[in-house]
Amino acid sequence: MIEVFFVLSIVAGVAVGQQCSCSPTITTISGTAAPSNILSGDLIFEDNFNNIDLRKWRYLNSLSGGGTNEFQWYVNDSANVFTTEGNLNIRPTLTADVFGESFLTNGRVVIPPSQCTATWNNGCDKQGTPDNIINPIRTGGLETKNTFSFKYGTVEVRAKFPSGDWQRPKIWLKPRRDVYGLFPLSGAIYHPAIRGNRNLLNGNTQVGVQQAASNIQFGPSSSVKNNVFGRFTPKRANGFDDNFRLYKFVWTPTRIEFFIDNISVGVINAGTSLWNQAGFASSGLRN
Repeated sequence: MIEVFFVLSIVAGVAVGQQCSCSPTITTISGTAAPSNILSGDLIFEDNFNNIDLRKWRYLNSLSGGGTNEFQWYVNDSANVFTTEGNLNIRPTLTADVFGESFLTNGRVVIPPSQCTATWNNGCDKQGTPDNIINPIRTGGLETKNTFSFKYGTVEVRAKFPSGDWQRPKIWLKPRRDVYGLFPLSGAIYHPAIRGNRNLLNGNTQVGVQQAASNIQFGPSSSVKNNVFGRFTPKRANGFDDNFRLYKFVWTPTRIEFFIDNISVGVINAGTSLWNQAGFASSGLRN
């Protein structure tokens, strides 16, 4: 059984050089689950997952494959997303186990527009063919796109990640509105993203479950995006699937710092231009 478990909290940010003492905060929030008034250091969002609170979350429901032709079909199914003993469980299953093997090449999936959460890449309506099969993995995801968003603060997630070939679990922070266009144009933060493979080598380096990656992903086009700048990949010989760990990042106007078990693993300073720091100035594309 391959699963990933989560517990989440977000704390309002403190201005640089300011001590937290019930003073105004630099954090801004919005959404139906956001508190009406906040001060520095306030807990502004928390879920201990005694159940799935639909006032906070909505299920991902799409075959878009994450926009990068990934294998998963995000579904609202208690076999794939459920809570036990104060943990959110996300479990992948095989599409063929539900609909049969022939469904992958002959079946059709239609998700009503009111329920579909990602329309691109045949995300809401897909006909399976031998060359473009129905996504073979069913899994789950939750988001707060319409219920809670924030700018600046401290995020803490207690999570245990899975092992298993070609699993790619990640914790994403995506924009509430894709102002500049779909990913990667409007950017995203992830902390962490982990491959589940136990024996995946890049040269002589293990890049599977022994490595956790944290980064800001953005770029002027789907083919020109940041994959190097600000990418931190701490490693553990025993892997990141062995136990629950605390994944935290602190976001201020001047920097983002990533932590694992309260140990800093990387800092991205805003400086004068992330565009130039990421090396996009030579792309010939407009900032």
